[in-house]
Amino acid sequence: TRRCIATEHKRMEPFMDEFFESSEWTSHVQDDAKLYDVVNRSLDLTIEKLGRSEFESKLQAFQDALSLVQERCTERTVFPCSPDGEYIGKNDCYKLDMGCGYPCLDEVASELSISVKE
Repeated sequence: TRRCIATEHKRMEPFMDEFFESSEWTSHVQDDAKLYDVVNRSLDLTIEKLGRSEFESKLQAFQDALSLVQERCTERTVFPCSPDGEYIGKNDCYKLDMGCGYPCLDEVASELSISVKE
């Protein structure tokens, strides 16, 4: 039998905030921060090369599509587990709990003439 594990959203405790602001943490992630800065700069250069207005246009189209998906698909998506962690079984996921809601996503993509790659 399959089983589900309910997850709860945790909030950060004050001591965690303090740790993530500490020099110990910044020292620990300094290489990651450097990589982030390099990748971010590369992204900025790519946007410049494409043209800012072209990028903004594509970004707006993506954000509009995302809003439509959230509006239409959030309530329609059938997950294999209830929010309480009870296994429901029937779902619209590709596999296990991955790719849930794809029929609705495909509908929206088709409506917006966004090609869906198989």
